[in-house]
Amino acid sequence: MSGSESPSTTASAAVSCDYTKLQQCLERNHGDRSKCQAEWEEFQRQCRERKYVVPAAMLS
Repeated sequence: MSGSESPSTTASAAVSCDYTKLQQCLERNHGDRSKCQAEWEEFQRQCRERKYVVPAAMLS
């Protein structure tokens, strides 16, 4: 079963998105997401792009 767990772990690590800017914004604004809309949208965009890139990279 460990063979089936390994690809999941690898995919999860590869799909990992950089949330540093979002995290910093939330800290500056005491958790108020409404003030971090641009950072939130950038975070979501990065995650979507990486999800589509990962399967192609794994096929190579």
